[in-house]
Amino acid sequence: ILQPQKAFQALQTQAGLSLLFAISTGGELNVVVEESGKTQHGWAVRSLSSALISKSFPDGGATVRTFAVSQAAGKGSRREIHVAMVVEAAGSSHLYLSLRNSDSDLSWTQDMPWVAAPFNAAGARRAAGAPSSFHIAGVMLTKATDGEMIVADVTRNPAAARPLLQRYWIDLSSPGAPLWVKHALGADFEASTYQSCLGRRANEPAGVDGIYTMGKVGDGSQLIYRPIYNVFDPAAPPLVSRLRLPGGLVPEAIAAAHRFKGDNATDLYVMAKGSLFYFAADAQQDEATGVAVAEHPSLLAGVRKLFAAEEAGEVTVWGLNGSDEVFYLSCHTTGILDQSAWSVPLPIYTGVDAMSPYMDRRHCANTFFAHTGSGLIKATKTPATGLWTRRHLHLPAKELTQDAREFKSFTTEVTVTSKDTGEVAAGVEVELTATTVTSVSINHLYYAVGPQPVRVKTDSQGTVTIVEQTHDLVATRFSAAIAPAVAAPPASRRRPGGSAPVEIRPMAAAFQRNAALNTVDKLKGAKVQEMDGSEQPFVPAGISDDTLDQVAKLNGKLNTASQEVSERQSAAPMQGRRLARTRTHSGPCFAEAHLQGSAFLCDIGDLFRYLASGIEAMVDIVMDAAEKVWHFVANIGGKLFAAVLDTLEAIGSAVVWVYNEIKAAIEWVIKMLEFLFGWQDILVTHRVIKKFIMLTAADFTKSIPEAKAALKHACDGFKTNIDQFTGLKVKGLDQTPAGANKSKAIHHKDSAPGNTGAHHFKGGARQASSPDKVPGKHPSLLDALGDLAKKEGDTLSRAADEMKTQVIDPFTSLPLTIVMERIIGIVGEALVDSMENMALELFDVVAPFVDQLLGTLDRPLDIPVLTWLYKQLTGEQLSVLDLLCLVAAIPATVGGKIALGHAPFPKGSSVTERMLNAETIRDWNNAPFAETRRSAVAPPGSEAGLRAGSEDRDKAMQALALGFGALLGTLFESVATVVQAEIRDEPVPDEDALVVMQTLKWIGSMAASAPSLSPNMFDDMGDSSKWYSSMGKILTTVGKVQGFVQIFYTNTDSEVVPWVFATLSTSRGVAGLVPTIVRPIMGGQLRAHVVIKTIGGIASCLGGALSLPQQTAVPPEEQTLAAAGIALELSYGVIMAGYPLVWLAEPGDARRKASALAIRRGGS
Repeated sequence: ILQPQKAFQALQTQAGLSLLFAISTGGELNVVVEESGKTQHGWAVRSLSSALISKSFPDGGATVRTFAVSQAAGKGSRREIHVAMVVEAAGSSHLYLSLRNSDSDLSWTQDMPWVAAPFNAAGARRAAGAPSSFHIAGVMLTKATDGEMIVADVTRNPAAARPLLQRYWIDLSSPGAPLWVKHALGADFEASTYQSCLGRRANEPAGVDGIYTMGKVGDGSQLIYRPIYNVFDPAAPPLVSRLRLPGGLVPEAIAAAHRFKGDNATDLYVMAKGSLFYFAADAQQDEATGVAVAEHPSLLAGVRKLFAAEEAGEVTVWGLNGSDEVFYLSCHTTGILDQSAWSVPLPIYTGVDAMSPYMDRRHCANTFFAHTGSGLIKATKTPATGLWTRRHLHLPAKELTQDAREFKSFTTEVTVTSKDTGEVAAGVEVELTATTVTSVSINHLYYAVGPQPVRVKTDSQGTVTIVEQTHDLVATRFSAAIAPAVAAPPASRRRPGGSAPVEIRPMAAAFQRNAALNTVDKLKGAKVQEMDGSEQPFVPAGISDDTLDQVAKLNGKLNTASQEVSERQSAAPMQGRRLARTRTHSGPCFAEAHLQGSAFLCDIGDLFRYLASGIEAMVDIVMDAAEKVWHFVANIGGKLFAAVLDTLEAIGSAVVWVYNEIKAAIEWVIKMLEFLFGWQDILVTHRVIKKFIMLTAADFTKSIPEAKAALKHACDGFKTNIDQFTGLKVKGLDQTPAGANKSKAIHHKDSAPGNTGAHHFKGGARQASSPDKVPGKHPSLLDALGDLAKKEGDTLSRAADEMKTQVIDPFTSLPLTIVMERIIGIVGEALVDSMENMALELFDVVAPFVDQLLGTLDRPLDIPVLTWLYKQLTGEQLSVLDLLCLVAAIPATVGGKIALGHAPFPKGSSVTERMLNAETIRDWNNAPFAETRRSAVAPPGSEAGLRAGSEDRDKAMQALALGFGALLGTLFESVATVVQAEIRDEPVPDEDALVVMQTLKWIGSMAASAPSLSPNMFDDMGDSSKWYSSMGKILTTVGKVQGFVQIFYTNTDSEVVPWVFATLSTSRGVAGLVPTIVRPIMGGQLRAHVVIKTIGGIASCLGGALSLPQQTAVPPEEQTLAAAGIALELSYGVIMAGYPLVWLAEPGDARRKASALAIRRGGS
């Protein structure tokens, strides 16, 4: 997070993004650039001074003393940026200028074009050099569009107790040689008390600004305006205009606002003794008196900083008072002299010691940066909702292993699917608009969002994930649509090439949870759950029933208001309202007896910020009897403040203030209403999945010596029985529609929380690292395998090409029967021989590495957020295996609770304990059935769902947990594959990072293959001793062996090794189609979930079969094949997570009466 700076000033780019110029605590001038859609954090610090200082002051010791920036004001989208910098070195000041910088092309921020402006003030006949001790007190830059005016104030007698000022302006008629010209102040001012700003009185000659100056000398005070020079006679001093305040009031702060109509004239605003005074640009003649336009005896008192701006017909004045409170007032330019036309000033932020505001000209959003007690923030008020948002400025972490920062957020996951196939659509451009002007994270990139659309692409899983920080219960409503090929007018609701927008309401679930708390008993029953699973009552002890009844009624009113506003906004979605001008003399009329009297009508966000300052208030939700509009009303110190509740955002934000009656802090209310992950349940699921993989890995290690014999037996079984599949025709699936094998995304309630782990993995994979190193590779071990790969390559390539053209390309449009028949027609004895020869050789290659297998699973891993989260939950270091198990456990637990009403593996249950204490994979498999095999079977003819405690149900529950593991495993593989490719494309690839990615791919493949490692665990499809079942198991084992060996060859320089592994993958993929298809056929029955699982298995095998074609292809075909392979693997993952849900939903008769699958041999 960007820490407080010595001084700062904010400007904006043409796109409405922020530029924060600041002097660091080390005396360096930086610009902090806001970048939308480019980086994860969104802010980049660029030094503007370091290169110049190191070159111009090689002896060191030089620092930036002060600076000034300005931006051309008025009409026009492009507004040039001027920068001035004062460097202090060896006790003297040096001025540097950089003018006319673009506000759209920011390349100058990376190589600042400075021009030196050494002191050279002209005397009567010659230029005078700078004195030995020369101190520049301040610099001012014009905002005018018709010239560059620069003014520098120098201390005349810096050693004096009260040094006075000497003023100069910089003549730029020779741009490469700026000339200092003396300017008479027109009065004496003490350097410590004066304030000045550039501006221009109406009807002044073009190109000549003037200077407004206020300050003191002794007990006297002055407020003057003086042109920089006399345009008619530059040698003569310009005339001074003395400006007065009523009653001789002493000015406290001044600010000039350029008129938006573009004439470069400025209105002057002055704060004095609790009132705001106005000098119109054409009313600034000598002895002119300011007009009071607003007053607030306390808030507007002791103002030390004042800012003003006019934008699109609206003038805004910001101030920072002596109590460190930020306030603002706004008014339409046609009503400046009407006090009732100005907004009601309220404290927006407290505890502020410095600020810099501007009007976001893209969205007309009130924006300012401020130093607060919590650090430097950017605060923005959205015109369409009236609400404020605030953000810290996040910078890239100095250390990737540092602890994560925790914050509350709304997370929304948008999934884009093909209209024709239902498949998830990767790389599709989505257009997002937002009701709130704020910043969010979209697919791990920082975006500034608002009513103007931004475009983002779906990730490899077809998703767009939006994370929005929240300090209350307000979340931005989004409108999402497929982006049209050509931009269309903003008013268009549906555009050619695009789609109709879909409205997204992230806060709906939290709001409904709160709306349910509409009785005293429900409020008393509300709980707050901690991360460790412990619970506390939401309502503190001692709160009366009467108070709770009032809160419950307020919740009911908010719910009613929400329904009414929702109906209005649904008719015209995303249509924000322009803030109504606030008037203190015509407040709303309320029927309630306790709300009689005039109310100050405020913007809703301003009132909420006032309440956030800690002021004591009584709140109510009431209907304006005259206008039939809901209002939020606060009684503060006997005064009524009312704000309209006319947006869903405003109503959501009001929720936290309803609980003001029971003194519940905002954080406590959010904690009560946030989504409950149930971390302890997730950890149990994590341990169950981890136990399975560790036992499987151990069993796999022990079985390698027998694997060669088992593989030969399985392949011999296929070749012995191959004749019965020649020309096979599959019947019994004639009703399977085309497209049944389309993988659709799994949609369920609270899918975004369920994908929390996957989301952070995708965002942090690029920064993952491990302190443990993998031993060196052994190239000679692959020599024999390489020779075999060359020998079998042609056979496999031909088969892969046939598989791609006949099966993969039309995969989603073919009936399942045709898919199976085509595959059987391609796979023959020669292909199985090729796979067998290579796999047998691979088992010899793996021998030297077996002892390192379990250690690889336990390698410690540092990955942003997830390592920290795991340590918070368990107190332990995250390992490579823990990462996958945690990411898989989150959706498995969340999805299980939604489907079943409880965690899939309840803590303390006998089944869970047996699984966690299992010593072999067989013990783990049988753990759920130790009791159910002795229990009664569901009665015949039952149409109920799976009976609680039945063996079938427990198998399905195991399948659900490991299916999510398979889904997350494929995600791991795909993300790690993409990241690994990006690292390889770097000029100097990080070899350690490549090994970490290869390890994650292998761990992902372990989890992805979980449903096939123990077939009997999921469904009863015949004796596992059958050759086709054995063949399936052995091929899975071969895949795990290959993936494990590849880790040790990640950074090989050999061109043969990648080709060898690609050949192996293709041979496994093609051969794997045999058991995948034959198993259900030979079983003679096909239940719905078995059909779906078979489709998933086919997709996985086809993805593997593309490895060799991808290895031999050249761009762009290589990228096309890679994308197709990833899509097929992800389809497999989605199906493995989805088919257990189908299984659980199957009625009793469907489980006993599966359709027969007939096989007819022979024929064409």
